[in-house]
Amino acid sequence: EIWNVATKQMIQWKTLGKVEKVNLAYQKGEAWILIAQDVANTGTFEWEIPNEPSKDLRVRVSDATDEDALDISNASFEIRPELIMLHPSENETLIVAEPFELRWVTIGTVGPLKIEYSKDGFKSDIRMIAQNVPVGGSYTWTPSDDVSEGAQVRISSMTQPEILAISEVFQILPQITLLNPIEGTLWTVGEKQVIEWDWRGSMEEVDISFGETGKTSGELIAGKVPNTGRFI
Repeated sequence: EIWNVATKQMIQWKTLGKVEKVNLAYQKGEAWILIAQDVANTGTFEWEIPNEPSKDLRVRVSDATDEDALDISNASFEIRPELIMLHPSENETLIVAEPFELRWVTIGTVGPLKIEYSKDGFKSDIRMIAQNVPVGGSYTWTPSDDVSEGAQVRISSMTQPEILAISEVFQILPQITLLNPIEGTLWTVGEKQVIEWDWRGSMEEVDISFGETGKTSGELIAGKVPNTGRFI
């Protein structure tokens, strides 16, 4: 069983005979570390998990007045730090070659991190972003020309890869910047004009249309035009 740092977990026990108060402790290595003492014997105790990551731990409950009257949990458990991914969030759009701040929260003590991304849910397509990243909560990533509508980022501990967090699905998209015409340009009906643009990311073809300012749709000028950055 895994109990994450700073979560609240319920310890439960049963008592035979009269016991008014109990002490609770957990075993780490050869040592028993006190959780609480002189606790009313209600059969339950809510424990806020400390920042003491470790494996193969056990809990002991004992009579507060007679340490020989005790029981130790049969199953071991692990106290594990937790990583929570904040950004990219679901359906967020990242632009090729445009810096983006990856953000996360760390609960508990975690060593240096590895950051990766994938376009297939980390089944086989796994690509490295950075290694040995300090646990600071953010990292600026500039996506390469790797367009996707189903990308995810994963952060994980370099020393304990089971400590990880995976982002929601987001998009990596190309971007087009219109160079000509610019605001205020006057074109005369019947004359040929040059439309120019710049772009980031792979785009073999583009559609060109025109319409009123502020509207995202308009009348098609030409469809499936080779993406040369220029059209007459």
